[in-house]
Amino acid sequence: MVDVDLYDELHNFVFGLADPSSGRAILALPWLKREFYGLPGDWPLFRARLVKPVIHEIGHFLGLNHCGD
Repeated sequence: MVDVDLYDELHNFVFGLADPSSGRAILALPWLKREFYGLPGDWPLFRARLVKPVIHEIGHFLGLNHCGD
């Protein structure tokens, strides 16, 4: 996890990226925090938002790809 904004060649921001071949993943925290949008912090909401990209990247490690539909 890093507390910096991330992007890739296809997107102007990403919540996370995984490389199943290396067994590595990275999550960008800023977009998940209310403070990023000038709002007061909310730990329970941040934690709930964090779980979703973690599960998403775990799916990539398990061999799942993005849905085309």
